[in-house]
Amino acid sequence: MSHINKMYRLVLAIVCMMTCLNTSAQNSEVSWDSQSLIFNGKRVAAVMGEIHYSRLPENEWRAEVRKMKEGGVTIIANYVFWNHVEEQRGVFDWSGQRSLRHFLEICKDENMPVCLRIGPFCHGEARNGGIPDWVIASGCKLRSEDSQFLSFVETLYRQIFTQVQGLQWKDGGPVLACQFDNEYGGHGSYLMRLKSIANAIGFDLPFYTRTGWPELRTPVPFGEMIPLYGDYADGFWDRSTRETAGNYYKAFNFRSSPISGAIGSEQLDSIPKPTDRRQLTVIRTLRVNLVAA
Repeated sequence: MSHINKMYRLVLAIVCMMTCLNTSAQNSEVSWDSQSLIFNGKRVAAVMGEIHYSRLPENEWRAEVRKMKEGGVTIIANYVFWNHVEEQRGVFDWSGQRSLRHFLEICKDENMPVCLRIGPFCHGEARNGGIPDWVIASGCKLRSEDSQFLSFVETLYRQIFTQVQGLQWKDGGPVLACQFDNEYGGHGSYLMRLKSIANAIGFDLPFYTRTGWPELRTPVPFGEMIPLYGDYADGFWDRSTRETAGNYYKAFNFRSSPISGAIGSEQLDSIPKPTDRRQLTVIRTLRVNLVAA
């Protein structure tokens, strides 16, 4: 009987957490501190899962979002791969499975908050991390404060905003946050320039993020971006055919620092600096790589 009561309390706690997040589409008040995200005054241990919408057929999006929700994911993260929407300079294609707006509308219907990862560099095993060939051929300095590169980025961000407009959190939409670049280890001023460009265009979200690895050469000002850490829920690259090969179960152990070497291994066993300790959050990204059958 005691075992049943414990299971009941666990299920009830999970339901309460998901309810807190899933009612967020009705403009929940969102804040955060050094311990957690806070929705309507309640602490939430969010579980963020990755889906690359433009790599899936459009007619499968809703089913995949529901699978993630049923599996315990409470926030969806998704890349906007630049080279998927602007393969040729100045020619943007948001049709079909490239339609970010349609995907966000599905997330809204399913009450799933979204952290939009808008690059310009995404990685995600995409060619050039998602940066189009024509940008590289232009000769500008990539992922820097080079004026030509930032001009290209501003055009990209303006286009992304046309897909997001009216679907931000403040509008009752699902877009809760956005991430700038990915796995960037240069100067924090570059990330701040990206944020400044996005804010000037109209992005106005409860919080903004960056990957917590590698360590930046110079930091971003405190409170400007929450550093996120992640892990893989499955080692799709493993050569072993043995069931549950690897130690990917560790992705589900929530701690203040990473314990898996799958990504961000330079952070393992590191002792956070005093300024970093204030910014630790319980958000963990479980990178679920969804491949269309």
